[in-house]
Amino acid sequence: MFVACTRCKQLQHLNEPDELPKYLDKRIFSRIFEIGELAKLTSEEKMSYISSLEQKRIYNATVAHAEKKGIEKGKIEGKIEMLRELGFTAAEICQKFDFPKPEVEKYFKNA
Repeated sequence: MFVACTRCKQLQHLNEPDELPKYLDKRIFSRIFEIGELAKLTSEEKMSYISSLEQKRIYNATVAHAEKKGIEKGKIEGKIEMLRELGFTAAEICQKFDFPKPEVEKYFKNA
């Protein structure tokens, strides 16, 4: 019972330490600690924080989009390579599979 009372007392003073105690190292308490830290920010610091979050989200969205485009391009490149190895000509690949002609011809020049 004494341990529980000690922890309750420590929870009451959670806004005072600079870091989360080891026994509270869980996702929920980390989030609560973050919210407490944000509440202490001045209005300028909050604006700066919000701006940095927006920049981070934009960066993450850009990276995700680039990865998606890279995967799509890799799939097309793989299909063209496979068809070339099967004996299809560049014109046949462009006509039958509706791939862009400059993209297809690039693989025939490298081979």
